[in-house]
Amino acid sequence: MQPQNVKNLLTKKLKDSLQTIQTFYEGLSEEERSRPGELKNWQAKDIVIHFNEWNKLLNQALRAILNQETPHLEEDYLAYNDRMYLEKHVQTWEETLANAAAVTEEAIQIVQSFTPEALLDPNHHPIFKGATIASQIMGYYITHPSYHLADYDLKNGRGDAAIERMQQIAEEISQYDESPRSKASTLYNVACFFCMMDRLDEALDTLENVFPDAPDLKSWARKDEDLSKLHQNERFLSMTETEPE
Repeated sequence: MQPQNVKNLLTKKLKDSLQTIQTFYEGLSEEERSRPGELKNWQAKDIVIHFNEWNKLLNQALRAILNQETPHLEEDYLAYNDRMYLEKHVQTWEETLANAAAVTEEAIQIVQSFTPEALLDPNHHPIFKGATIASQIMGYYITHPSYHLADYDLKNGRGDAAIERMQQIAEEISQYDESPRSKASTLYNVACFFCMMDRLDEALDTLENVFPDAPDLKSWARKDEDLSKLHQNERFLSMTETEPE
């Protein structure tokens, strides 16, 4: 991502993220739109509310940085998720979609308030621990929602749509993070989705492209429940062998 292009790219991606939410909503059946969620079993509206609240939190942190104030991000994300569900799950779809639009518009304004150099400086603020503001925006507004929407698709019988969404995330990441490790970690999740859909050969083929760039995932893969159908597979065991310490 080049400095001269960063604001335009981020603005486009933010607009795309809002369109993704609208498209997701339009693709839901009436039953899915009205299906009530639970604290540990979110439904479609709960998912959109969830990433609206996280995006709002990022916006607040970025506003604080612009105003030379101390930014805040939640560290106990599980507790925050539960709290936001309990506070916000009664929202209507109309309110939820309006909130998504408002939060995204604020993010676009924030992008315009930073210099390109600040957006791409990995040391601009210690709260992001070496990540750039641009990568944080892309992570919150693009990658994070896409994971949730793909998971929802998978759980609701739209496996091909889930895989397509996950593969698209990997391509999105390459536009703002050129490290092979980042793309590999996303493809790892693609492999998990293939495995949960019983497409085991495709899961194995994907993992073969993951481990050279993310060897640290090998030990996790051997205990990852999402890959449990591969745990006795000889090819899987061979590719997840780790070097002795």
